[in-house]
Amino acid sequence: KKIIITTFLIVITTFGFSQIKYITFTDSIKLDPTLMYPIDNYSISSIPSENGYIFTGCLNDWTNLNYYYANLDFAGNIVSDQTISIQPINSGPYPTIFSRSVTPTNVTLWSGISNAFFKNQSLILNLDIYGNYLWSKYYGIDTLEFDVRGGFRSSDDGLLTYGFATNWDLINYGFISKTDQNGTVLWSKFYGQKLYSTMLGWNGNVENLTETPDGGFLFSNGVDDDTLPN
Repeated sequence: KKIIITTFLIVITTFGFSQIKYITFTDSIKLDPTLMYPIDNYSISSIPSENGYIFTGCLNDWTNLNYYYANLDFAGNIVSDQTISIQPINSGPYPTIFSRSVTPTNVTLWSGISNAFFKNQSLILNLDIYGNYLWSKYYGIDTLEFDVRGGFRSSDDGLLTYGFATNWDLINYGFISKTDQNGTVLWSKFYGQKLYSTMLGWNGNVENLTETPDGGFLFSNGVDDDTLPN
């Protein structure tokens, strides 16, 4: 099945102090890969220090965890493309890309994988700038669901992953984990507090995470309980 994906390049003309006068669509890119299955969950990124774009998405054939990668020139022509396939642990491969990081040498994708106990775990896939597979690793605890909300590369080249961990019972916490650039875990933290120990409540969900100028991290985390509003 062929798909055509159109990405618009936008030029914003401004007058005065940050006042937008009008927006003009100057060009469009039609990406037409010859694939058997549709691409979804896609995004386009510019290549740092290079001329062109990187296009990534998920290719769902209901068999493997498939990630599509294409290197485009500024005219939208596919310079190179490939599909990276990861063998699923169980029979439920539904790939999703939650976040992307593009550097002059690497493309990192934050995704998820279902383990042998059918629990969601966080997955990091690392490619070189040409889309060649470097490594992939998944992280979690066998008895907990880890619902990833996002990830990013820190200033010291570490890889941050954040989201929500639960056993759908009394354990419901936000989580943040950090690995080095090779995927080795440096630390992992859970956040949240149960207001009433006898009541089932959601302790937290790290929805956003950002790095602060002093090398720390700032996140937003919702807390609710059966007896109190959010």
